[in-house]
Amino acid sequence: MHKEFSRIVSEKMWGKRLDHYLILSGIGVSRNRAHNLIKAGAVLVNSKKSKPGYTVKPGDQIIAQYEIEDDFKITGEPMPLDIIYEDSDVVVVNKPTGVIVHPARGHSHGTLVQGLLYHCRNLPEHKDSKIRPGVIHRLDKDTTGLLLFAKTDQALSTLGKAIEAR
Repeated sequence: MHKEFSRIVSEKMWGKRLDHYLILSGIGVSRNRAHNLIKAGAVLVNSKKSKPGYTVKPGDQIIAQYEIEDDFKITGEPMPLDIIYEDSDVVVVNKPTGVIVHPARGHSHGTLVQGLLYHCRNLPEHKDSKIRPGVIHRLDKDTTGLLLFAKTDQALSTLGKAIEAR
């Protein structure tokens, strides 16, 4: 499926690398894919091709056009979850080391997202990515720590904007 991502860089994102900005702004692809999209010319800054290390400035117009896999379905899988807090809008999970947050190439099972889908039954989807339902932020595979997941569209939107503004 064809996707288009369009953003105007805010003051708070000033100084970020373009590839990092795309991830923080919710393009919905991996860091590696964002890097490759930029190098392939699929990401334009002010209507011009750029480089992954370009430093974004307030007012820059970022447009990306890319394809995503339409038929990729994520299903819940039973797994132990260390839930620290949960209400009707969010769930906070203590991610153990060695666990991948969401499915990615080579990691289609045993992810935290799949465990949460089994636990919650439904998580809101990012408009640009079906592989990261409810994900507000991520931690690397070998990092342990608290992760915040949204359980509603409103929480996903509000918390996503808050992370972008930080």
